[in-house]
Amino acid sequence: MIEFEAVLEATTTGGGGCLVRVPGEVVAGLGLKGRPRVRSTIAGTPYRGSLMPCDGGLALGVLKAIREARHLKVGDRLKLTLAIDTEARTVDVPSDLAEALARDPAAAAAWAALSYTQRKEIARSLTEAKKAETRARRLESAVKRLSAIKRD
Repeated sequence: MIEFEAVLEATTTGGGGCLVRVPGEVVAGLGLKGRPRVRSTIAGTPYRGSLMPCDGGLALGVLKAIREARHLKVGDRLKLTLAIDTEARTVDVPSDLAEALARDPAAAAAWAALSYTQRKEIARSLTEAKKAETRARRLESAVKRLSAIKRD
């Protein structure tokens, strides 16, 4: 794990996103290439994600939730740690989704082929539903979409 400081910058794509550039010596020290998965602390807040290419180097996006929790603004100097993340990324499958996947082999196969982020978003859409009707509707929609995915 390497510690460094960086300035919080607005992304050039608009939309209110923010990032910190990872210094070249950190990239070299960790042997980073491509879009590596990393574990980080950003202003004391743990984070798991991937680095992204930025102007010939690499950058770490800083989530709005982290910025709000730590009252961070563009231009603030942040303390960060960074390490390569080799742990498997798993999603806790909500029980109702697990039951639905067990009944639908096509949906289960599609679920297994999804990326971590896609699985996480589906699971989160269910767990964040405030009403049982909303959760049931989201579950039905997710299973239909998964069942419709054509696999070679």
